[in-house]
Amino acid sequence: MTEAEVYSPEWWLKRLLARLRQRSLACSEFHLFYEGQQPLAFASAKFREVFGQRYGRLPANFMPLVVDAERERLIVQGFRFLNRSEGDKVVWRIWQDNQLDAESQIAHEIALTKGAAYTLVSPPAPGSTSPLITIEDPTEVVLETAPGNRRIRLAALKVYTDDDGYARAYLYLPASVYRWRSAQKRGDQTYSGLESVTWSPFAEEGEDWPIPNVLGVVPVIPLLNRPRRDGSGRSEIEPVMGNQSAINKLRFDALVASEFVAFPQRWAINIDIPVDPDTGQPIAPFKPGVDNLWAMRRPDPDEVAEYGDKVPSPSFGQFPAADLRPYIEMIREEVGQMASIYRTPYHYLLGEPTSVPPSGESLKSSEAPLVKKIGAQAIHFGEGWEETMRVALIAAGQGSKARTDGETIWADPETRNEAARTDSILKQYDAGLLPDEFALEELGYSQQQIERISGIRAQERADREAEAAAEPPEPPDPVVEPDEQGRMRLVPGGMAG
Repeated sequence: MTEAEVYSPEWWLKRLLARLRQRSLACSEFHLFYEGQQPLAFASAKFREVFGQRYGRLPANFMPLVVDAERERLIVQGFRFLNRSEGDKVVWRIWQDNQLDAESQIAHEIALTKGAAYTLVSPPAPGSTSPLITIEDPTEVVLETAPGNRRIRLAALKVYTDDDGYARAYLYLPASVYRWRSAQKRGDQTYSGLESVTWSPFAEEGEDWPIPNVLGVVPVIPLLNRPRRDGSGRSEIEPVMGNQSAINKLRFDALVASEFVAFPQRWAINIDIPVDPDTGQPIAPFKPGVDNLWAMRRPDPDEVAEYGDKVPSPSFGQFPAADLRPYIEMIREEVGQMASIYRTPYHYLLGEPTSVPPSGESLKSSEAPLVKKIGAQAIHFGEGWEETMRVALIAAGQGSKARTDGETIWADPETRNEAARTDSILKQYDAGLLPDEFALEELGYSQQQIERISGIRAQERADREAEAAAEPPEPPDPVVEPDEQGRMRLVPGGMAG
C-alpha cells in the first residue's frame, strides 16, 4: 500500500469508523448508567430468574448527582484577551449567537459522562455573519491528532443516521470535507457494523465533491475531561460503576428481604388443619387482622380420659423480624467510597437528617476537594473553548483577532461568604488596587452585566456633563473696595482693581 493510499479519504473513513465503533460501545454504557438503565450485577443466575423482572425500576441512581455537581459549577462568563482589543466582544457575540450559554452546559455534561465532547465550527450560513458552532457527541464524532503533538488535528469523522434512514459520514480534513451516504437504509440505529456499510459519495445539488475547507484546519475541537496523554478523556462514571452496581444489588436485596422476612412470622403447633374436600388443599385456619379473634376448641373429654396429662395442647409463637440495618450500613459504605473517589461532598449523595444545620465553614471545607477538581477541569475545558472561538473567528473572517493569548472566564465555583467577600473587594477597590471592571468581575458579575453597568455609568457621566454645559455660569460675588476719597464702592464685574 502506497503512502497516497494510506492517507486517502477512503483510508481515513475506514480507520476512523473502526475507532468510532470501539469507543461508542464504552460511551453508550456510560450513558445508560447516567440515565439509570443499569444491568443487574453481582446476582446469581437463580436470583436473576426469580427477581430479574422486578428490577427495572429499582436502581438507586447516584450518577446524575455526581456529574451535575460538577456541571452546574462549570459556567463560562466570557473571554478575555491580554491586549483588551475588541476581539473579546466579537467572540462573545459569536458565543451568544450560537446560544452557547445553554449549549455549553450540554457539552460539559457529555464530557463528564463520556470523557469527551466536541464542537464543530462551520462557516456562516448565507445571510449570517456568525459561524455555526454545534455540540457533538463522542458516539457520533471521532478525532485523530498527530502522534507527536495532540494539538495538531489531522482528521475528524462525524457519522449519524438521517431522518431518511440513510447513514451519513462526513470526513473533515484540513483542505477538504468529504461526504458519504450509505447505499442502503439502516434499520439499526447503533454504530455496530458500520465498517461493512457500502458508502457512496454524496453532495447536495450545486455542491462540489469534496467541498473545499475554507477554514484551513480541521474544524472539530475536543472538550476533554481529565485528558490522558493519548488525547482521550476520562469518564466520571467509569471509576464508580462497580459501587453503583453494588448499591443497586444491596437495595434490591433489602427490598426482597422486606417482603419475605421483615414482617414477624407466626407459628402454631398441635392444631388440626382443615382440608378443602374438593381440592384436597389445606385451608388456613386463621385470618390475620386487627379485628379478628383466633380461638381453639377445648380438648375433648374422651381425649383427656384416654391420654390424661399427655393431651397435646395447641400453642402459638412468633419468629423475630429480619434486621434490615446491615443492608443500610453497607449501602452507606458504598456511597462513602463513591464520594471519596469522586471527591464529591457526602451530603450531596446521602444527606444525614439533623436538627442542627451544618455551618458555612463546614460546608466550605467539605466542598474544597470538589472545588479543586472543578478548577482543574476548567483548565482543560477552557483550552477547548478558546480553540473553538479561535476557529470561529477565522470562520467569521476575523482571523487577525484569533489570538492565542485568550482566556476563558469562569464563574467562581466556590461557595463563599458574600458579605466578607464583598467587603474585601471594596477595600481593595477603595485603596486603588483594583480597576472598575476587575472589581466587578471579582464580585461575580458576568461580562454582559459588566458591560451593561459600564454603559449605564458612562451614560450617567455624559448626562451630568451635558447638564453642566447647558446651565449658564453663576455671576461672581460682588467685590467692595474704597475709592480715592475713602468711600466704599462696588467693583464692576466683581473683580477687584
